[in-house]
Amino acid sequence: MKLAGDGDAIRGYLDKVEIREAEGVVVGTVYTRGWFKFPLKASDAAAIGDSIVGAGSGEVKKAMADAAAVVNETYIVEKGSDYVVARIVA
Repeated sequence: MKLAGDGDAIRGYLDKVEIREAEGVVVGTVYTRGWFKFPLKASDAAAIGDSIVGAGSGEVKKAMADAAAVVNETYIVEKGSDYVVARIVA
């Protein structure tokens, strides 16, 4: 798993990160199903019912019709001025 870049499908929500210095690894907890709040790219025109993809810098944007997010089943269920709440059923 990796953080979503510009145009990448959203596969989950990174909830917790644990740095295990003794083992030399970083461990993260990722939720792959549920409703999650994401920061919305400022210039994006996403609406309720749209699918989302990564927009870079930790933000999301509306997915185009042929994007991986449509297959990945992410749907906006709530939209604020600078955020969206999306349902992920990957």
